Amino acid sequence: VQFVHLSRGELFRCMEMADIYISATTSDGLPVSLLEAMYFGMIPVVHTLDSLSPPIFDGENGFLFKQLDSDAIAEASIRAVEFSKNMNHAERQRKNRDMLAHQFNRKTNLERLVQIYEELAREHSGNPQTRYRA
Repeated sequence: VQFVHLSRGELFRCMEMADIYISATTSDGLPVSLLEAMYFGMIPVVHTLDSLSPPIFDGENGFLFKQLDSDAIAEASIRAVEFSKNMNHAERQRKNRDMLAHQFNRKTNLERLVQIYEELAREHSGNPQTRYRA
């Protein structure tokens, strides 16, 4: 194994050339590496985790495998390779960037969070057993 230091620009050029991102983790939040891979137009092949359900839609913009074994990973990877033949890299990159901008927009997410807090406040405002701490 040889570890090579790449500048940020070199790394990004390499990422733009790649077609598939594979992650076989069994527990994770929402990995930044996944979002970066999608931003650069890669097709994610990832283990089914609840934390990955918002950005990954199986068969639409990535592929999920349920069992953490080589056969399941290979099958999902083959599906990703076939999928990559139907949409060019630039188009995948554009679609992924549009989806990421929509899903992870700070202003939109803040508005959603405020709505959730307002709904919770309304639900509990008439309940004398609910106590709030400052």
